[in-house]
Amino acid sequence: MPDTDTDNIAQPHDSFFKLLVSHPARAGALLWEHLPEEVT
Repeated sequence: MPDTDTDNIAQPHDSFFKLLVSHPARAGALLWEHLPEEVT
């Protein structure tokens, strides 16, 4: 797993989001599932 440097982020939810979007496949799935249809 790539080093995401999440230790320097103050809020736990920010660290979690950064970890998710640091992996292209996960980021794509996250965006695909949660963005409105007009955007996708």
